[in-house]
Amino acid sequence: MNASNGCVDYVDSSGVGGWVWKSSAPNLPIEAHVYVYDSNGTQVYGVPVTANQYRSDLVNAGMGNGYHGFSTSIPWDYLPQGELKVVAYAVDGSGSNVQIYNMQRENPYRPDYSYTTMGHYLSKLTDAVNHYKSITGKETSALEFALQYIRRGVYNDSRWVQAADPVSNEMISYINSTSTYKDLQYYFTNDPIVLTDSFTGAQIDATHMFATLHVLVHDTVPGEASWLPATFGEPIIDDLGGWAGDLETFQQDVIDRSSNPNDFQANYNIAIAFLRQDTGSRFSMPDLYADADALNINTDLNQFNNSLSDAFLNYYGAKAKKRYTSFTEKRFGSNREDIVIGAMDYVMPTSLIAQYSPLMKDCHPTSNQANAVIQAFADRCWELKSYE
Repeated sequence: MNASNGCVDYVDSSGVGGWVWKSSAPNLPIEAHVYVYDSNGTQVYGVPVTANQYRSDLVNAGMGNGYHGFSTSIPWDYLPQGELKVVAYAVDGSGSNVQIYNMQRENPYRPDYSYTTMGHYLSKLTDAVNHYKSITGKETSALEFALQYIRRGVYNDSRWVQAADPVSNEMISYINSTSTYKDLQYYFTNDPIVLTDSFTGAQIDATHMFATLHVLVHDTVPGEASWLPATFGEPIIDDLGGWAGDLETFQQDVIDRSSNPNDFQANYNIAIAFLRQDTGSRFSMPDLYADADALNINTDLNQFNNSLSDAFLNYYGAKAKKRYTSFTEKRFGSNREDIVIGAMDYVMPTSLIAQYSPLMKDCHPTSNQANAVIQAFADRCWELKSYE
């Protein structure tokens, strides 16, 4: 009869600990084996640990000399986010292991999305894609590969593929299966990553920002974005990958909320209220921050030829304080009316771009609704610029 037993006392951010003991060999340390499984039942981690730590409570309970405690760390940051299953066994070498723990646990690790830590992981991601390039000979730039990796989960449908290239599944598989880089998949998750702006405290949709940055970085060849005439050119595709695409989808939010499509003021009030909120529409503040930051970081990449990590840290370290001043002046001009003129090309029903854009295919605003959205967007950009 196998008389081994034990108990897991804790599973937390530091790891797992408890005791295991074999009554027929009361002073002999045995092992605890700890395994972690993901939500699909695949083992993602396992470790044997000798239970030889002294515990007075075990002596008091009559368990030999008391040297039967164990503790071991678990690299939670290298494991999938969300719910995991932790299983532990008492293993005494007899071949009949005793399960002492089997529980679902939420991964306690929460990625640190501070600017400094994000900069570190961007540098590590660049190292990973450069290593992949060195062993495969792929010609895609390290910058584009890195941005593909970040946008792989959320921004990978056909329109993003045409505007910013397909995501390389081979590259992703290499990074995710290489032990040195395995933690990247749990930092750059498939869910939206949110940064907190150090100057305003506002939330920034970082995944959106990096995806938009990829559209700006990528040189789309004529005809690559098949949903637009080849003559429309790179600048239009770049706009639709960022602020203009968000503005077009936002138009439908206003239509859905409006009860009077021909009332300019009523539609304007709906639009400006949406644009001042963090949630509730497809052009919330985290999106607007992301669009502005992507354009500004891309300008720095072109001007200074920095690495992605350096460009990110340089921008959020100081330049983001004037993000809307930079965004409006670089893309539109120095006057509020320049923003109105730029936005008209993408939202007004009579605009050729709006007629071709797939984002406007099922969106049919009245002229007053479109004008309301354009004016609200211009006012919100100007308002944010004035705060700087």
